[in-house]
Amino acid sequence: MGSKDKPDFIAGKIAKNDGEEIQVRASSFKGFRNAHIRLHVTRKDGVDLDEPAPTPTHKGVTLRLDQLPALIQHLETLCEAEGIELPATAKAVTS
Repeated sequence: MGSKDKPDFIAGKIAKNDGEEIQVRASSFKGFRNAHIRLHVTRKDGVDLDEPAPTPTHKGVTLRLDQLPALIQHLETLCEAEGIELPATAKAVTS
């Protein structure tokens, strides 16, 4: 299975507040693999669901997977500048 044939998956979720979460996921589109960092909201529109699935919004960003190392580097720089300590596992992965 080539990298373009890989299934979509959610790499992680970050709770923003009640009813909103940020999802980090990978997907394929027109033969290319992309990373998405997007706000998802849980709809409360009267649909009879025990646990409604979060719905993606337009708030977020889509990047090619080959752009992720640059994004990670910029996020590390931002954390350093703001005095935010990264977990050792995050540093090991990007070093």
